Amino acid sequence: MATHDKKWMASIGSVILRETAKFWASRVEYDVSKKSYVINYVMPPDEYHYNVNNSVYTNYIAKLNLEEAVKMVPDPPLNWTIIAKNIFIPFDPLNKYHPEFEGYKIGTVVKQADVILLGFPLLVNMSNEVRENDLRIYDRVTTIRGPAMTKSMFAIGWLDIGETARADKSFTQGYTNIQEPFKIWSETPRGGGTVNFITGAGGFLQSVLFGYGGLRLYDKQLNFKPRLPSGTIQLNITGVNYLGNVINFRILSLISYITVTSRKVSAPSLQLIMTRSGWKCLLRVGRTLQVYNNLFVIEAVSNQQKGVPDYCDGYNATQV
Repeated sequence: MATHDKKWMASIGSVILRETAKFWASRVEYDVSKKSYVINYVMPPDEYHYNVNNSVYTNYIAKLNLEEAVKMVPDPPLNWTIIAKNIFIPFDPLNKYHPEFEGYKIGTVVKQADVILLGFPLLVNMSNEVRENDLRIYDRVTTIRGPAMTKSMFAIGWLDIGETARADKSFTQGYTNIQEPFKIWSETPRGGGTVNFITGAGGFLQSVLFGYGGLRLYDKQLNFKPRLPSGTIQLNITGVNYLGNVINFRILSLISYITVTSRKVSAPSLQLIMTRSGWKCLLRVGRTLQVYNNLFVIEAVSNQQKGVPDYCDGYNATQV
């Protein structure tokens, strides 16, 4: 539970998890030939295809929902664990990619981001090769007339595997959905579809925060892997609230600045960890830390942890 809000989870979150898990447990069927649980006759995120069997995105959502419910719901039924472990996930071992649904053929046109959502926001564990194959296969067949948020999800995916030029291309394509004179987002390029399309605007914002900002929220940590969009000289991400700490990030081409601007009385202190070296530094309120752009982990410091450096000069980080 990334927010560590145990009160909310006990009173509200666990109820949502319980009821949605009950739905998925009622929706699956056991397929003897596959020796797996299947979900048939669905529409996946890709609206060009409907009444399909075993949408890879849908089945993963069901799997993740059931897994979280087993951890968070008091006295969960045993069959939730059994279903989660044995739900059918379409995968092509020859081409090393995820078919969008059972029977999908490479080259079939799709409307919008679907399979690539496994990488983000679902954060499904897969090899870099499979992640890249998913991106390349569906990038070629996703219609240019699809909804705005698709470009954002491709931008995040390309950045995750280090394909910066492809990411920049996907990111800048998103601007075709911004309509003058009031910068209103439309669902499709050149003003088509739904107007004031908040989903597209939200996707664009995600490509900034989670793509170029490299922010990832996990159960016990916040990751930060900064880089700049092409043609920019600075990116500011202001007011990120993590475990009661408010953090500002200022990203330049080679370095970034991290500042905890405030902290609730009940909130834990935070430390910054450089993943390459394991070096750690305490993040004090009001003190700015300058770091060379890389992958960093920000996590809570427990009362039992000792020896976290309070002064951070050196080791690729400098107090400013």
